[in-house]
Parts: sequence; structure tokens; C-alpha cells
Amino acid sequence: MLALLVAVQFFACYSDQSRGTRIAKNCNAQGSCRAPSYLQVASNASPEASLEQGSETTCSAQCSTLKREIAFVQGTATSISVFPGGCNAAHTNSERPVQVLMNAAKNGYDVSYLEVSTGDYTKLYDIPLSRTTPSMTDINSCAISPIDARVYCTCMLDDFGWRFFIIRVDDTQVELVQEIPQKSICGAIDSAGNFYYEIGKKIYFSSSIHTAQGYPGSLGTATVPEADQSGVTGGQITSKIDGALHDIVVTDADIETPGTMEKVAFYYQSNGATKIGNVGVAMLSGPNKGTSYKLTTKGFLNTCQPSDRNCDDGFGAGWLFRDRIFFSRNNAEGVFELDRSSVNVNQLTATVSKVGESTKTSKNDGMNCMTIESPWTPSPTPSPTPSVSPSPTTPSPTTPSPTTPAPTTPSPTALVPTPLPSAPPPPPTPNCEGFCISHGCKCLIPWVERCKVSSCKGCPNCASLR
Repeated sequence: MLALLVAVQFFACYSDQSRGTRIAKNCNAQGSCRAPSYLQVASNASPEASLEQGSETTCSAQCSTLKREIAFVQGTATSISVFPGGCNAAHTNSERPVQVLMNAAKNGYDVSYLEVSTGDYTKLYDIPLSRTTPSMTDINSCAISPIDARVYCTCMLDDFGWRFFIIRVDDTQVELVQEIPQKSICGAIDSAGNFYYEIGKKIYFSSSIHTAQGYPGSLGTATVPEADQSGVTGGQITSKIDGALHDIVVTDADIETPGTMEKVAFYYQSNGATKIGNVGVAMLSGPNKGTSYKLTTKGFLNTCQPSDRNCDDGFGAGWLFRDRIFFSRNNAEGVFELDRSSVNVNQLTATVSKVGESTKTSKNDGMNCMTIESPWTPSPTPSPTPSVSPSPTTPSPTTPSPTTPAPTTPSPTALVPTPLPSAPPPPPTPNCEGFCISHGCKCLIPWVERCKVSSCKGCPNCASLR
């Protein structure tokens, strides 16, 4: 990496407020200040750099001028690995709903997938908070980009005052990507690779996040650019949304004008007083860009009692599998799918249905490979009814039976009704046996596994997995 030597001048007890150069804290109540211990001092540092790393000095009436030379590293193309499996349709991880969960020791986060058959979570890898310098205190707003199959999140660092970043992560590294103004607790990435994140119940965006350079996870060696807030390649989209946001998914939908697709954020909420769940939507493009709707929603179990403050009724993890939207509720009520056809922003109504289990979670965020088919079996679709000829007890007087020549002068009383042949069933799809097809049974293994069986490889659902 190319290092750029920068001379940073500051006063004891004074902090340069420009991003990446804040290296001393304003005088605290005790009248002392210190430089961050993580600063990397160049070997040719000025002899005036008398403020040692991590040491404190008493603030005098007239603070002396000090210099500190620091090697800042320029941003580079990312070295972060893709999500395990790379969102390859043939890989088992690709169809798994994933949560990023704070571990029991509260010193890191576990990247874990949901076992759809049981509702339990199994760890793929962990992200220690100490992976950055200074250490992170929080990770949230995680999503997998469909463009580069990498994981993006937001985090919070204590750099003598809170600082907030969009980051890339894998099982061994953290890269700082862009600095954002405040803490974000939920995020999503759309099909074009644009990153959306919440700040203060407002949704912001940063376009084409996969193209942004990455910086080592140390504030002592990196000057991380600020995310654009001008509205051109980033910035605020919505006004303040009514109710808390715990996670969002972003997709195209025609919920305002049928046939006109707009970019929309979907989220599930819970009323703080009643703990009744509802679906919310926010318009991220179109004539009503920035508008949000709270929808009265049928289908939630709403088992938390309003008086139970310990019952976490939030919907902390959202997943978008192709065009299907799912959220899990933190209190173990399960996973709920939104019936997109039920969304009515004029009548402010929507319907969800429970599709699976999810154990109790907290301090969590959901992510998944959005181009892969959902692991939850969709509601059974009635099979097409084959064309059937009239009942054999009601013969057609004008259509002779193909096996019995019609008499020249048929006698109505002597005619023996002969069943007409039914239309032949459609020919079976090659290599797609009946037992491969889902009829609502939850015991069936996911398509990605079914399609490995030769008897199922010809099924239409396997076409996208080849």
C-alpha cells in the first residue's frame, strides 16, 4: 500500500475536527488530554512530539504547539472475501436466511444462519469487536450486495467521541468504506448495489457501494471519506418515519400506481404501547419519493403483552428472496411473509402469514443472497385442471364414440352410453418426478438439494440453479 506521510499539527487539549486528523481530545473535566494510543508515529517524527501515545498532560493556560507525523494509508480495491459460497445458487449458504447477532459475551457478533426446519441459528463465523482500532462498539445495518456478494454493515467506534462508518466485513477482516453522520441501526442493498441505511428514523442512501475503496480498519492509518450527503450519489431520502425501524428490505414495487414500478423500502414495526405489529413502506423514488405509510396488518400473532417490558416485540431481521419479503420477530413468534398483493396504501392495509419458526433474538440484523429462491415453501398453488369430456352418463347425441361407430339411425332408447376419452395428461417433464414437486409439505428439502437428484434435475425450479 502507498503510504502518504502527513504532518498533523495540534494544540495540547485541542482536537483538529477535520475527519481522520482528530488526534487529541478537548480538555476534559479533570483538565487533562491525551493522544489516542493507536496513532502510528513515523520514524522521523518531529522532536516536538512530546505528547506520548496514550499519555496525559495537564492543560496549561496557554497550550504549547505540538506536531505529530502520521502515516496515512490510501484507499485500495477491497481485499474482503465474498460471503461464504459467493451467493452461488448451487451453494447451500446461498439460500439461507442469515442474522448478525451479538454474542453472549457482548464482545463480538456471530454471523449465523437460520435452520428453517427448526428455527434455531447456527454460526458461520464471528466478528470480534476488536477487529478494528479502536475497537467497534456496535455492528448493524448488514446486507449482502448482489453485485459483489460481499457483506456491508455499519459500525460505531469510540474515537474520543463517537464516529460511524459503513464497513465491509468477512470472517477475518473489517474494511472502513465511508464515514456517515450518525448511528444507523438497519440497512439494505438493492438489486443495483445501492446501500440504504437508517439514521434517526430517516432513510439515507449511498450509491454503488461495491465500487467504493476500502481502508484498513484502523483510524491511525486511514483517512476515510465521508459518505455523500448532497443527494447526488448519497444522502437523505425520506422524512422521519412514524414508528421504530429495526430492519428494512428494498425492492421494486408498484404499490402506488399499478404497473408503475418504484423503489420501495419495506419494514415491519411494533406499536410501543400495544405491541401490535404492522407493515410499513417508504417510497424511495417516484412522484411521492420520501413518503411513508403505516399499514394496519392482519396475520401477526402479537403474543407480547403491552405491560411486559421484557418482551422484545421488534422485527429485527428482514430478508428479501427474489420478490418475496420475510421478517422474523425477536420474541420467537416466528417468520412472517408479506402478501405483496395485499398491500394497499390507499386503505392502509396489508396481510402477512407465518411461514416458519425463529428462536428468540436480540441486537440483531438480517441479510441474505437476494437473487436466490426462498427456502420457505410458498403457499400451495392449485394445479391446472385438465380438460375433461362430458360425463359418461350424459352422452353427446352429436359426437359419436371413436371406438363405437354411430348407427345411421340411432335409437335413443337402445343407445348404450360409452364414456368419451379424457384429454391425455400433459407429458411428464423429463427428469422431474412427482415426488420432486412441493405440495405444501414442510418436510421437503430445499430445491438446491432436490435438484442434485437426477429424478428432479429437469424440474422448472432447477433451471435457475444450473
